[in-house]
Amino acid sequence: MEPREVLFPIWFTASTPAETIVYSIFTTMKSIFLFEKRVDKIFVPSFAKQEVIAQLASVLRSNVCKLDVESYVANEKDYMTICEEILRRKGGKVLLNPTKRAMGVITCLGIR
Repeated sequence: MEPREVLFPIWFTASTPAETIVYSIFTTMKSIFLFEKRVDKIFVPSFAKQEVIAQLASVLRSNVCKLDVESYVANEKDYMTICEEILRRKGGKVLLNPTKRAMGVITCLGIR
């Protein structure tokens, strides 16, 4: 069997605490019965603070990549439609459509 990569495009505001983002990621994975403590790649907005990125990388043992999605996304409603496009461009397939989680964090889940 071929190992899969878990991909996580995520949208949040600059004031969202890292703990809320981690909680949103875990609840998203649990919603499809994926009980792993790791995520291979997390795609965050380019305005994400460095300390938030470092905390996500440490807790989830993942690669955190900044994406300049702001150039073609005006608000979170637009992000709900662009999540699939991000996964497709990164070679992934959507497992879970975009969902709004705690404090307005929007997550979707894909594999590659």
